[in-house]
Amino acid sequence: MEDSKKQPKRMTLDHLAGMMTRRFDGVDKRLDAVDARLGSVEGRLSAVEHTVGEVREIVGNLEEGEVLDLQKRVQTLERSVKALAKAG
Repeated sequence: MEDSKKQPKRMTLDHLAGMMTRRFDGVDKRLDAVDARLGSVEGRLSAVEHTVGEVREIVGNLEEGEVLDLQKRVQTLERSVKALAKAG
């Protein structure tokens, strides 16, 4: 009766090595895709950093008086828009 049962196939070292190689190849492909995406993110981040640097430079060049003057002008425009909206 025991002869009718199938014996499990024994794994050889060569078979195990082949399995490991295929798995590592799959991981390498996935890592290559991650590296490509990371390169894209790094490029976009660099562009954002450059833009932030430009904004900081512009803001740094503004004097406090200029900012207050612009704030007053915006408030005046906001009041005018509200008045036109009520009249219209």
